[in-house]
Amino acid sequence: MSEQQWNPVDPAGAAGPDRAAPPEPDPGATQYAPPYGATQYAPPYGAPAVPPQPYPAQPYPDPSTSPQYGAPQYPAPPHGTPQYPVPQYATSAYAAQYGAPAWSPPPKPGLLPLRPLGFGQLLAAPFQEIRRNAGPVVGSGLLVGVASTLVSTLLLIPVVFWAVSRSESATADDSDLVLAGSIGAVILAALALSLVSVVFAAFLQGVVITDVARGTLGERARFGELWRAAGRRVWPLIGYALLVGAVVLVAMLFFAGLFFGGVVLGGPAGVVIAVILGLALGLGAVVLAFWLQTKLVAVPTIIVLERAGLGAAIARSWRLTRGRFWPIFGVLLLIQAIVQTAAQVVTLPISLLGPLLGGVIDPTYSGAYLGVSIGVSVLTLVITMLVSGLASVVTSSIGAIVTIDQRMRSEGLDLELQRVVEARAAGRATGDPFAAPGSPESFDPAPSATAW
Repeated sequence: MSEQQWNPVDPAGAAGPDRAAPPEPDPGATQYAPPYGATQYAPPYGAPAVPPQPYPAQPYPDPSTSPQYGAPQYPAPPHGTPQYPVPQYATSAYAAQYGAPAWSPPPKPGLLPLRPLGFGQLLAAPFQEIRRNAGPVVGSGLLVGVASTLVSTLLLIPVVFWAVSRSESATADDSDLVLAGSIGAVILAALALSLVSVVFAAFLQGVVITDVARGTLGERARFGELWRAAGRRVWPLIGYALLVGAVVLVAMLFFAGLFFGGVVLGGPAGVVIAVILGLALGLGAVVLAFWLQTKLVAVPTIIVLERAGLGAAIARSWRLTRGRFWPIFGVLLLIQAIVQTAAQVVTLPISLLGPLLGGVIDPTYSGAYLGVSIGVSVLTLVITMLVSGLASVVTSSIGAIVTIDQRMRSEGLDLELQRVVEARAAGRATGDPFAAPGSPESFDPAPSATAW
């Protein structure tokens, strides 16, 4: 080997006496980067950079003929191959061909679909109750309203006339005592009227709850059936209404005592303090009242349908409404707002029409004005009783509807109702599907027994 082939001074290939120095790189020369992902091997020192070879041009496919992203790319079948249509799922043809049952919505044999209800259905169902079985339900509401009004009128008017005449005939020395006695008599009469109203309202509530339950199964009960069913549970309903009334009365007496105590004991400063405390406590009492109304909304329905006692019904309503406070509260609030607004829209123009019409007919306010005023007052009373009867039906039915919906959600009542509907359609006797779970009434009777 000659010295020109190997230089001991620079065995690594550096410049030496027998080897020329590598040329300096040109700063203006183009530096080619390898494509992304390719192995980046640096050329030997001094060797010229080799540019990458360009890729051959790829023709773009025609969008009209290329398959969409994610679509399977199956080759076209040869000529003569039979073409199988894509089966349509959830159709009767598919079900008949492959034996798979087609999907169908839950049945609705009557008032409610046999599944948990949405918010809109909860709002619409009380008004549908009026149309579905209008005769017995609305008729019961009107009869109860007329009876309550007549009893209240016959009881209150004599007491008021007696109190007024006694106050007018009293002497100056006895006027204070007579006035106090007259006020006490009127208050007692008002409490008696409240008791009468509670009894009639409880009876109507039992009628409407029974009809909602029968209507959910597609039945149309008559006057006698509804009234007999409500009469069997009217006393527990009256007890619950009296309990609610007692709580309201205690709250009113507390606020009255707070105000009069501030007036008597504290003077002007005490009045201010009593008013401030009354407003603060009153706001808290309103919130507490709405909360209790929502939690105890199912008590009347449980008393009627499950035949539970007062304490058991309160405890069960508390459990049923657990976890669903805000939807139930929203439904109750909207129903009450709709009913009150509709009642005011109907009755307010008629009540204002009496004085205006009387003044137009008889500007001198003689006998004709009195006759027109009496006629308009009677018309207003009749329309008010009609609106009150409809409103009572709506407000009574919403509690039953909410209770049935909660039992569908938490206890599977919708499945039990579907089973009962199918069994009765086949002519088999069934137990009471609305009875308390596990009670003897909820089990199917013997084949020889009559249906519920």
